[in-house]
Amino acid sequence: MRSPSSLRARLSLGIVLVAATALAACSSDSSSKSTAETLPLSTLPATVASTTPPAVTDAPTTAATQVATYPLTGLPVSDEAAAARPAMIAKVGNYDSYPQTGLNAADIVYEELINDHISRFAIVYQSQAPKDLVGPIRSGRRQDVDLLTNLNHPVLAWAGGNAFVTKDVADSELVNMSQTYCNKACMRVDFTKAPYNLYFDIAKAWEKMPEGGKTPPQQFQYRTTGAALAGSAATGVDMTIDSYKIGWTWNDSTKQYERTQNKKADTER
Repeated sequence: MRSPSSLRARLSLGIVLVAATALAACSSDSSSKSTAETLPLSTLPATVASTTPPAVTDAPTTAATQVATYPLTGLPVSDEAAAARPAMIAKVGNYDSYPQTGLNAADIVYEELINDHISRFAIVYQSQAPKDLVGPIRSGRRQDVDLLTNLNHPVLAWAGGNAFVTKDVADSELVNMSQTYCNKACMRVDFTKAPYNLYFDIAKAWEKMPEGGKTPPQQFQYRTTGAALAGSAATGVDMTIDSYKIGWTWNDSTKQYERTQNKKADTER
């Protein structure tokens, strides 16, 4: 990058050279009468005598090294193929289907309030697939279309829904991978009763997913490595989601916030 002072020096010199050329052109035309005085070279400014512009030294620049990160976590990419794949969303029950599996491997977890004063999880995977089956997989709701399409054509792993919900999903940017279209990436297990026994293999779901999924955009502004933390440390937060009393409490040993539901520890199966 040129410094401002260097640019100004070259611009001034260029203007003087153009003016000198114009004067020389006028004086060489013997048929024209000019009132302009032709100056001998010795009387012109010293800078005009040289046709070589002053050397310009580019200012040193430092290129910031950008580390590729997963769009939904902000963590450094360790698998480029995983970073480019679409988000996979599993609709998991949270009523008479407790405990669940697969939440701890998620990039993002939405807790949605549905009918009958209960909630349901929309578990979003992209940077990694859980090692275990994910479930129990339950039905969707019309709100899923508005809530989840910001993930840019994500794949929806769900049990299905009524005619209205199914039409909304079909007409949306969500890629429908219900149990009807799971292509052997979902199964009924025998360790719990129906309808809470539908589970998905998320790694296989990425292999078998229908076409149309796209890489999700970044959802949050992430703190860079080594940047100072803003705000104060929080020991936890309590909230009420209709009939649920939800708590998140910091565990200094595990360095994680741990969830409770109605004062019971929320653990995976």
